[in-house]
Amino acid sequence: MGQYFLGAMLMCGEAPFQEDKVQGKWLLEAAKKAGIEDAGRLLESLYKEMTTEEAVAMLKKSSRKLFWLDLWESIKKPF
Repeated sequence: MGQYFLGAMLMCGEAPFQEDKVQGKWLLEAAKKAGIEDAGRLLESLYKEMTTEEAVAMLKKSSRKLFWLDLWESIKKPF
């Protein structure tokens, strides 16, 4: 999941990272191979020429999904 988020941030040039489309694409491809569906969707969208705002919106949506997944996992763990 970290490859997806870092790759997306590099593709969009999100702070604190500068834009690096080569490294970003490599990380997104690795995340896609690892089974992260959002990485595949982001790559498809980027190939279709997505605006930076659209890419950021997709990243934020994935962040929310990850938050709820982390919350669910913490609830499932025994105290």
